[in-house]
Order: sequence, then structure tokens, then C-alpha cells
Amino acid sequence: MDKQSKPSLVKQALRSTLAASRPAAQNISAAPVVASMLGLAGPLLIGAAAGLPQSGVVASLGALIIGGQGREGSLKDTITAWTYALIAGGAAMFIGTVVSGNGFAGWAIVALCAVAGFFGSASRPLARATAQFMILLIIAGNMPPPQAHPLGMTLLFALGALWAAALFSGLPMLFRAARLFPVVDASATDLPRPSYTFQQVFRYWRNNLRHRRGWQYPLRITLCLAAAEIIRELWPQDHSYWISLTVAIVVHRDLQSALTRTVQRTLGTFLGVLLVSLFLLGMPPSWAILCLIALLSGIRLILAEINYAASVAAVTPLIILLLDFGRPPAADLMAHRLMATLAGCLISLILGYLLWINPTGRSRMESEESK
Repeated sequence: MDKQSKPSLVKQALRSTLAASRPAAQNISAAPVVASMLGLAGPLLIGAAAGLPQSGVVASLGALIIGGQGREGSLKDTITAWTYALIAGGAAMFIGTVVSGNGFAGWAIVALCAVAGFFGSASRPLARATAQFMILLIIAGNMPPPQAHPLGMTLLFALGALWAAALFSGLPMLFRAARLFPVVDASATDLPRPSYTFQQVFRYWRNNLRHRRGWQYPLRITLCLAAAEIIRELWPQDHSYWISLTVAIVVHRDLQSALTRTVQRTLGTFLGVLLVSLFLLGMPPSWAILCLIALLSGIRLILAEINYAASVAAVTPLIILLLDFGRPPAADLMAHRLMATLAGCLISLILGYLLWINPTGRSRMESEESK
């Protein structure tokens, strides 16, 4: 194929991003959407009423991590996904709260994320759990000084997760009994998923580390987070940790599909931050922010079935609104967060993807291994 007819990497990514849109899947029902909305709004409302908005935020983070998964497959698959999320999120909340405010916190988070990326290659559930661990670790490590002991913050997080799990489990049965809306039984349409023993997972992980590709993601995410931490030290702003958070959201584990995913996550993340910044500059009241949080929480589940970039564009402002709930917005902080997001996107694209591929689009490590 000559140079003129061969599409560039950028054109490939944009074409794949636009092609990612698809008609809404048939397994979207009202029950999980309502469960997601109540899961996040409930803890925030209780925390605000008690005069402890930060506690409500922590509990809502637990609901957020549960609401992003576990709605497909059998009951066993759902419980397994929730268990992984609860363990990963609880550990991140505890460790992040412990190191928060310490001078070594930034580099400790980089090291812990490197270890998490290393073990996440063992299986798909572990890969998802380690990604959740990284994101929540960065959030917890940069939250305002905790109002409770790290164990108390972890307990609040777990309570929020259990609250969301109860909603996702109970509302479909309630809707079905009351015949309010059609409720789709995803387990009846999904193919059974294979289960593996611990020995099989460990053997796969060990064999994967014998090849360079097994070390690729830990090196990529560590390099990006280290670059983000260096920039943060040179530019110490209140929201400079959003550089690391953006990296954790944007950098994709699978390098083969990383171009499309990276472009989608970059567009979605930056657009989400821009839109919510414009919204917050209007100084909306707390009840309007709470309603928007609930709305975005439900919309993200629908968008996840339609377009990946659009779902990321909904998740990112959702996280922003959660973390800023109960605190007055400021124009300079919005500008700093937008700049930090742009820096994180650039780091992810350059150090997380372009540095690791050759001009043909193949991984440099795999190309060297095949020689």
C-alpha cells in the first residue's frame, strides 16, 4: 500500500471513534438507570443534610464504582465484579487517605499504581479492578484533609458501595413486580463466561511476564504518571493532580486498541471537563448540582451502550461534580483543572501511546520480539 492510500494514525483513530457509535443496545432498562441515580444522590443528600458533605462524597464514590459494572452476565459474575470493585476501591481509599497530605504522597501513588498495573495483567477482572484502584487512589490521595480516620473513610466508601449494590439488586425485582417498566434479564441473553482457577490465572500471568508485552502497560502507565508528577511539582496548583487522574483515565491497557480508546478517552475527558467548568461558573445552587449528578449518573449507563467517547464525556464531569460538591466553584480553579486535563491528555497520547509504536502502528516491543 503506498503512502498516499494508507490512512494516517490520526485518521484511523478519528474514523474508529466515529464508527464506535451504534444503536442503543436492547439490554438498557430503567431499573439500573434509576439505581445509579439514587445510588449517588442518596449519600450526597444525607451528607449535606448532616452538615458533612465530604462524608457524602466518599460514600458516593463507593456507589460510583459499583454502578459502573456488574449489570451483565450471571449472578455469580455480578457478585464477583462487585467484590473486586469493593476490595480495590476500599484499599485505594484507605491507602490514599493515609498518604494524603504527606510530602511523599505523589511518588508513593506513582509506585503503587506501577505495582497495580503489573498485577492487573493476570485477568480481565483484575485489569478492571487495578484501573479502578489507580483512579480512586489518586482521588483519595488528593482529597481535602479527612474528617475521619482512614478506616472510617473506608467504611463510608464500603457503605456507599453496599447501598448501590442493594439498589442494583432490588430495583429490578421491584420494577418487575410492579410492572413499571420493562426489565431485561441480561443473564438470559449473555453467553456463559468461562471460569478459571487461581492456578490457571497465576500460570497465565507468569507466562505473560516472560514476554515484553507483559511489561508494556506497567511501564507505560508508570512513565506517564511519573511525568505527571514532575509537572505537578513544577506547577503546584490545587487541581494539578488532575494531570495524574487524566492519565489514569485515558491510558488504555491494550495497546492494539489503545489508539481508538486513547482518542476517545481524550476527547471525552476534555469535553467533559470543559462543559462542567462552564456549568459551575454560573454558580448553580447545591440542589441543581445534586440533580445534575443524578442525571449524569443515569445518562452514563445509556451512553455506554451507544458511544464510548460520549460515556467518558459524562463520567468525567460526574467525578468533578462529586469531588467539588459542597465547595464553591472558582474561575481560576476551573481554568487550572482544564489546563491540567489538557496536559494529562497530551502525556497519555505521547508517552502512553506514540512512544510505544512504530510507524506501521505495531508495538515496538512486539516488533523487536519477533526479530
